[in-house]
Amino acid sequence: MPFVGRVAAVVLLLLAGCVGLPPGVAGAADSGSKGLSVTVTLTSLSPAVPAAGDTVTVKGSVKNTAATAVTGLHVGVRMGEGKPLSGRKGIADVAGRSKPVSADGDEISGHLDDVGDVAAGKSADFSVAVPVSALGMDKAGVYEFAVDAQGTSDGAEETETLGITRTFLPWYPSGTSAEATLVSAVWPLTATPHINAWSMANGEDKGEAVFSDDTLADDLGDGGRLDDAVRAAGDLPVTWVVDPELLAEASAMAAGYRVASSPDDSGQQAVQDNTAGSGRSAASSWLKRLKSAVSDDADVVSLAYGDPDLASVAHHGGGVDGLMELLKQAGSSGVAEVEDVLGVTPETGVAWPADGVVDTGIVGLAKSLGSSAVVTSGTQVPGSAPVQDTSSGTTALVADSTLGGVLGDDSGQVLVEQRVLAETLAVTLTSPKDRAGLFVVPPRQVSGDAVQGLGAALEAAQDAGWVKGLTLDRLRTDMAAPAGEVAVPAVSAYPASEAADEISADQLQSLVDQKGRLETLLPLLTEPDRVEQQTQAAMASGLSTAWRADQTKGDAYRTGLADSITASLGAVHLVQKSKVTLSGDSGKLQVSVDNGLQQKAQGLELRLTSQAPMLELGDVPDLSLTAAAVSTVSVPVAARSNGQAQVTAQLYRTDTGEAWGDPVTFTVEVTSIQTGALWVVGGGVVLMLVAVGRIAWVRRKKGKGGGSATPR
Repeated sequence: MPFVGRVAAVVLLLLAGCVGLPPGVAGAADSGSKGLSVTVTLTSLSPAVPAAGDTVTVKGSVKNTAATAVTGLHVGVRMGEGKPLSGRKGIADVAGRSKPVSADGDEISGHLDDVGDVAAGKSADFSVAVPVSALGMDKAGVYEFAVDAQGTSDGAEETETLGITRTFLPWYPSGTSAEATLVSAVWPLTATPHINAWSMANGEDKGEAVFSDDTLADDLGDGGRLDDAVRAAGDLPVTWVVDPELLAEASAMAAGYRVASSPDDSGQQAVQDNTAGSGRSAASSWLKRLKSAVSDDADVVSLAYGDPDLASVAHHGGGVDGLMELLKQAGSSGVAEVEDVLGVTPETGVAWPADGVVDTGIVGLAKSLGSSAVVTSGTQVPGSAPVQDTSSGTTALVADSTLGGVLGDDSGQVLVEQRVLAETLAVTLTSPKDRAGLFVVPPRQVSGDAVQGLGAALEAAQDAGWVKGLTLDRLRTDMAAPAGEVAVPAVSAYPASEAADEISADQLQSLVDQKGRLETLLPLLTEPDRVEQQTQAAMASGLSTAWRADQTKGDAYRTGLADSITASLGAVHLVQKSKVTLSGDSGKLQVSVDNGLQQKAQGLELRLTSQAPMLELGDVPDLSLTAAAVSTVSVPVAARSNGQAQVTAQLYRTDTGEAWGDPVTFTVEVTSIQTGALWVVGGGVVLMLVAVGRIAWVRRKKGKGGGSATPR
């Protein structure tokens, strides 16, 4: 650093030490530390929006992460520089700090919790209560609210800050005049596919669905991620964005389901080796609560079934025939699922690419699938308006990137709630010409803590008066897009980090190829429509955006689907046999056909061919193939002599005449036919023929000569 720069830095540090402290704040203390060895976690902060005369109580725990004990630990509160932060930038600056700095202020004296000594690796609870009058908030705005832990460690003699967690307090005293900010929030209900692809595609009839694991039971149960999402919405005017596959899986669970014994099991192994699922009651209760939540004219957006990865299709699906048809089917079947399960007609014209990242290819695909609006990350679109027209002819619904990031950090309910309160108040207090509404889009699989924090914050902000909540449909209606059109980024601008998680062209092609293989199977089924629908659903699930979080599982799912169709195609087959003994000159050959499908099979006939003239085969009866059973067909045969004959059995499709499956060739050994008896029988027949011929000759002779003739 140049000399002048070093001098300036020293002067700034000296000036920083002379900054006056807000009223009620203890004398300056060194807020720096050699290293943060104590983790401070907040479990509650009440009230989240304080008013005059209140007492703010913060509770949580401290954990000593050092290898030695911490002594004389106490927990206190700091209020930063004692003045409102400078808008959203000021909030971001505070949130971005990692270590204590002088700008965090000093502990408020007289309001500490003396925790005492904490052994290495151990935790202790704390509770600190501070009257609002001691916080120094005298002007509407957002204030830093830091909770720190001070003590000694590693044999040090002086007390130092060993840990700190920062959050925010909104101060909106009565009489504050500001126009409420319009806030629209998406409430996502999505999950990673759980139903085993085999049980979707192999013709399971009366059997229960088989899930790859039972984690969805936890998500739907009390305190689970999806349960929290439904409860946190309360009476807020949110927009539910639903993956219909989740509804289908919850319905399957409510009807009774099985779980693969090992999460790594796929295909037939999972179907054969499983146990009863534990979430039947949880799924039933969750569906009931969700139906109640959406019953009163709620705004519901249906994604296509399985929540297909639009970016993967746009970037790699151009040469894959049948892919667009699959996506359109996923869209229509998704609507039907939502209508059937929730009893509402959903909106379908909103597309949601992964993480809201778009380019011209993605937007073009969404438009071709019928979407007029695309959820877009605020990092890609200039300006702060949540509704903007694009050059691609669609509407960009611009998600607030800051709040999206907060909701994805999984930092705990308290920190999320206070941050959302802070951000919304900062927007409300911004000058009207700069102020815009907010479109809040959590991650698809937002944590329970985050969604509860969001719900609590929006409710508190509405009650306080600085936020007006509205649905996405109302946001699009009530908030006009700014003049002009924003340019959609080119395909070449798509982030490499996002592209790395996409489904490849080969994987897309392989997935679509399963439809042709399925069509080969369908004529054999007595209930083809159900199997076709389930397999197409599994194919859509193979495109799920959720697989970005675990590409290995996505690959395994798609492989499992292909394997299940392969197994189904081979499920109806002839049972092998090597040798049959026929005792006597006639009898019946028994040929067995194994139908491994869970429904009755049809459309096949059995043909037998003998390689030896000494064995004649009779008519083969029509096949009747019972579900999940081996059926035996008896074919009459006749033998002319003892010996061996090779017989080949083959199944054929009755509609096309094509062979089905592999032939079975076996040996028929004929025994116990008496050759003498055969000869006598044969000689008698010859003598009879000679006698008949002699009589006929005599009669002709008489007719010509008119006299009698005596045969010799």
